[in-house]
Amino acid sequence: MLTATDDLDTLRHRVAALSARLSVLEDRTAIGDLIDRFSRDLDEFTAAGRPFDVGWVRRYFTEDARVAYPPGSAVGAGAIAKLIDGRGMAPFRRTHHVTTNYVVDLDGDRAGVRVNLTATHVLDDPPEARFTVGDYYDGELARTDEGWRFTHQALHVTWTDGRPPGSGTGGDRG
Repeated sequence: MLTATDDLDTLRHRVAALSARLSVLEDRTAIGDLIDRFSRDLDEFTAAGRPFDVGWVRRYFTEDARVAYPPGSAVGAGAIAKLIDGRGMAPFRRTHHVTTNYVVDLDGDRAGVRVNLTATHVLDDPPEARFTVGDYYDGELARTDEGWRFTHQALHVTWTDGRPPGSGTGGDRG
C-alpha cells in the first residue's frame, strides 16, 4: 500500500517488484496455455484425421527440440512430426488427454515443467477398444519470438489399462 510519505525511489522500487511478479504470472499462464492447447490439439487432430505435420509441431516445439515417448524418440521438428503422426497417434481413432498438476520452474527465458497426464485412446484395431494410460511428462521450454516452446519433452508411463496398440497382451500395469 502506498502512503503519502513514499518517495519517488520507493515507488519505482515497488513498481519494479510488481512488474516482476506480473511477468512471472504471465509466463506461467502462457506455459499452461501451451500445455492445454497441445493436449487439446492431439485430441482434435486425431478425431478429425488431420496430419501432425511440421507446422503443427512448430506450434509447440522449437525447431531442434527432442522428445522421448513410449513409441520412440526424435530430434527436430520434422522427425517429431513423423513420430507423432506415425507410431504416436496413427493407431488411434480418438483420444482424450487430461493434463493436471503443472509444476513450472521459471529461470528467465527458460523453464522446466512436470505435468501429470491421463490419456484414453480409442483404437482402430480392434475397433473401439480402449487403452488408457496414466503418466507424466517432464519438459524443458524456451521463450522464443513466437512464445514459449518445448525444447525437450519426455513421457514417463506410470500405469496402463487395456491393450496397447500392436500388443496381443493386456495392460493393467500398475
